[in-house]
Amino acid sequence: MFKKQAQKIDKLRWMKWFQRVVKLCVVVVCFQAIVSVLNYIYVDEDLWFRNLWHHYYKAEGKIDTIYLGSSHVYCDINPEILDEKTGQYHFNLATSSLPMNGAYYLLKEAVKGNKLSHVYLELYYRCTVNNSNVQEIDPVYSKDYFHNNWKNIDYMKYSYNKLAYLYSIGDQENYPNLLFPFVRFRQRLDDWEYVRQMIAKKQEPSFQTYQYEETSEDGKKYIKFTDQGHYRANFEYEDEKRIYEQAVVLDRHPIREGSEGYLRKIIRYCKEENIPITLFVSPMDHLQLISTEGYDHYIRQLQEIAAEYGVDFYDFNLAKETYLPVWEGKYFRDAGHLNAAGSDMFTAFSHQVMSNEADENEKYFYKSYEEKLQNIAPDIYGLYYSNPPAADEDAKQMRTYKIASNRSTGIEYQVAITPEGGEEYILRDFSEQKEFTLPAAEHGTCRITARMPKRNGRQAFEKSLTVSY
Repeated sequence: MFKKQAQKIDKLRWMKWFQRVVKLCVVVVCFQAIVSVLNYIYVDEDLWFRNLWHHYYKAEGKIDTIYLGSSHVYCDINPEILDEKTGQYHFNLATSSLPMNGAYYLLKEAVKGNKLSHVYLELYYRCTVNNSNVQEIDPVYSKDYFHNNWKNIDYMKYSYNKLAYLYSIGDQENYPNLLFPFVRFRQRLDDWEYVRQMIAKKQEPSFQTYQYEETSEDGKKYIKFTDQGHYRANFEYEDEKRIYEQAVVLDRHPIREGSEGYLRKIIRYCKEENIPITLFVSPMDHLQLISTEGYDHYIRQLQEIAAEYGVDFYDFNLAKETYLPVWEGKYFRDAGHLNAAGSDMFTAFSHQVMSNEADENEKYFYKSYEEKLQNIAPDIYGLYYSNPPAADEDAKQMRTYKIASNRSTGIEYQVAITPEGGEEYILRDFSEQKEFTLPAAEHGTCRITARMPKRNGRQAFEKSLTVSY
């Protein structure tokens, strides 16, 4: 009798426990359904991140080699060319302005799902050094960097690695934004026109099929995302757009402490997993590099880290133009990214270099960026400027522009200004002075004429460049 009563009590306890579990499951499912609906109608999804992760997981298991880094990777490296040359499957697991902590967790995600034979990590300086527009000393964890990480987290599969990645970038204040993407769009809560646009966007065939291709009306320009993480654009960097906001001036030890720590973790992790890793920097237009004063400090710091761990490092900005002629202008689509023709050229050359032993490649490179500038033909590349601190109201009214050229002395510059709706006037006649100021609110065109007279058997140089400001 007592045994039957005990069995009955156990059965009732088990039923209550089972009911609680069922109720909990129903709550979880309902909560997930509500979150999914809110994400669908409010989140303006970034097509690059969404498409990239869809195609990555579709290819997971057959990927042999990955490229990690920023948009410089997905614009500059064409995996299909590498597949043809090696017979392996390459994938660009690169996202916009990817910080080093993001690169570390994306690497672990790739190692978890594939048997990798090589890892290539691109080290664009704006992802690793202190940005002059960011106040934090070490902004790996700052709000300015959250969006470059949480867009990856949005599309990664649930795993311990994803939770660790989330923990590396978040704090309690930002966990709602990280866990529930629709929370970032709470200001749109009652904007029904916005909701209508989001629903319409997500019903488009390109969204449904994870494809993206954009062609101009005349059919001459195009942008396309490929299934292996490559962004192809065929348009060229136009002269009138050769104006660049100076992002940073590099000091003697420019890499942030947090970024250096994650870079070292990436290298050590690859060594622990017996995966060869190669570090590199993609080529940038001279306008961006010259605006980045002190760039050689960055190169030397990376060279020291690579040497410490015995890994190869190549900065393709130091490549001699005889071997890599992408700096002719028609191979860039803006100051930092190659177009389709440039990426095909660079992919082939970088594969040739990185397949060699390091000592076989010395002939291809200058030892520093400063050495390169002095050894190439005199040239001008456009204008760059830095915005004054917002607190400096007097300076805020004027903006200082600098002419980007590859000579510190010897070239004379004439600056002619045509304000919007006005007539051209000579702001400064020929002199070696590179700087000039204009009202910050003024717009128009600036015509720079540069000249260097023939001297000691040297070829004379003259060039005119018109830039919109």
